[in-house]
Amino acid sequence: MSAFLAKQPIFQDDLHVFGYELLYRGPRISAANGGAIATARVMCDALSDIGLDRIVTDKQVFINFDREMLEQGAASLLPPDRSVVEILEHVEATPDVIDLVDELRTSGVKVALDDFAFQDWAIPLLTHVDFIKIDVLAHDGDVANVAAKLQLLDVPLIAEKVETRAQYRRCRDLGYRYFQGYFFAKPETLSSNRIDSGQLVILQILAALQQEDGTPNGVARILARDVGLVHRLLKFANSAAIRRRRTLTSIADAIIVLGQSTMCRWASLILLAQLGGNKPKELLTLALTRARLCEQLSELDSSMATSAFTVGLLSVLDALLDRPMPVILRDLDLAPELAAALLGDRAAPLGTLLGLVLDYEQGRWSDLDKSEHIKMTSSLADSYVCALEFARSVSDAGSK
Repeated sequence: MSAFLAKQPIFQDDLHVFGYELLYRGPRISAANGGAIATARVMCDALSDIGLDRIVTDKQVFINFDREMLEQGAASLLPPDRSVVEILEHVEATPDVIDLVDELRTSGVKVALDDFAFQDWAIPLLTHVDFIKIDVLAHDGDVANVAAKLQLLDVPLIAEKVETRAQYRRCRDLGYRYFQGYFFAKPETLSSNRIDSGQLVILQILAALQQEDGTPNGVARILARDVGLVHRLLKFANSAAIRRRRTLTSIADAIIVLGQSTMCRWASLILLAQLGGNKPKELLTLALTRARLCEQLSELDSSMATSAFTVGLLSVLDALLDRPMPVILRDLDLAPELAAALLGDRAAPLGTLLGLVLDYEQGRWSDLDKSEHIKMTSSLADSYVCALEFARSVSDAGSK
């Protein structure tokens, strides 16, 4: 059965993940009750076909509900201690709707008012919910006034569509308690931030492994600049996980034994561990998810699979380093197609692949519809779930 969902993290003010909103990512629904169908498919995948624990672990789960889904009582299927029903912005706060909301809260399910913009029909719900979500892009310069008015209710505010770290900090200072959007994957330009020498060596190793004329000796020369990395590589190459039939005689020999694909994965994990120390764990999961999804969608092209994994992984470098991607790439010698893809060029295969993954991740349906790379969006959704499980398993293994 095809999966039809993706997830977006909701952060606390300390940048720890509070919960995830589950988002429909299946084929476009043209029916009049499309919202209810989308929610039903998301719930089926989350509760039965995939499993809620596999998707959101022990975090809170946010799911959109329209009036039809409220009336059907679908929320009773959700675990009450960790579920938040998001009442969509067009649902009118009639007495019946308010009664349904109160029943949910009595049962232990929390309720959020989605995309609140002081709509007359939604105002009666303000005193009957546990969270209020505010679209900070829609309110733009008015987020302070919105916060001031709503904080009188003593209901936690969730700032959604937060796209920059500056927006996050401003909303946090204004009293917003939770944050949702792509701010954690956007860089803050800090000209004083530099990549330290150890990080640069790893990035240069990844770059060298992508070059057509790259050689084991060339990679070994780069690796030799960091004795600690050499020790870690040799220890890895001699581990029980690596089956080899001969004694290693040099760094280059270890690189040959491991092979390009394994070397890329090893260097990628070292990079994530070093760069991600002061970043939300979710950002590292995002990097690994993109990497694995790009790899899966490379259609088993052996000449492209390793590059596909790398482009997905490196697509979050700007957020990891808090530096714009063009500035980061000046320090590297990446293969031209890989660099172009990271800069947003969709003309080449790698750029097309990364663009498809980003379109899916961010719900850009019109762009997905134009893609000739993959015809069935549900297939992409299945691949996404597999990539997510891979990312979590790697991330969990790295934290033990």
